[in-house]
Amino acid sequence: MDGDPASSDLDLRVADLRDVAGEASTDGRGFDLIWSSDVVWPATFEDPAGIVRTLVRALAPGGVLALYTTNYYQSMFLPGHSRLERLVRTASELTWGLPGDGPTHYERLGAWMRAAGLADVEPRVHPVSASSTEPTARAYLERIVWPEMRHAAASHGRAAGMGEADLARAEELLDPDSAEWIGADPDAYVVQPTILWTGRASTG
Repeated sequence: MDGDPASSDLDLRVADLRDVAGEASTDGRGFDLIWSSDVVWPATFEDPAGIVRTLVRALAPGGVLALYTTNYYQSMFLPGHSRLERLVRTASELTWGLPGDGPTHYERLGAWMRAAGLADVEPRVHPVSASSTEPTARAYLERIVWPEMRHAAASHGRAAGMGEADLARAEELLDPDSAEWIGADPDAYVVQPTILWTGRASTG
């Protein structure tokens, strides 16, 4: 942008998206585009479909709602240990209290958008992959992913069907002080099949 930022049309606020969307829907100032990234899902809102309806009401005629998800639970974080990773994934879902299926399942973004009245609802997959030695991927894995997986296995692993050998192996792979730590494997990598859902509001 050129000129004085204070005189631009940019309105930057830190707020609850429900409040911002509610204001836009009541004062007639709809948004041409609403972007949400890994926000609308059951771990954040009890009624994620209701949040989508709120966002749709905040769109201007013909406006676009874009819901992006990293698709965390379909990602590969422990390549070469796929059976164990499936068990740890289930343990993580239990840790977060996520539904196993049904209308509030976290993969229902497109269904919520269509039910809210949007047209042209479609997903686009944007795969992301990197070696675990790549600095950005490394930071993500070490600070977020591997600790979360380790905690999930320890806290809900047995409920997810992990036996003692599974729990011990998960601890070996996810403990930075272990000789078997996944972070020490030079061939480890991460793959995330991220998804962008978009839908358009009616122009009528």
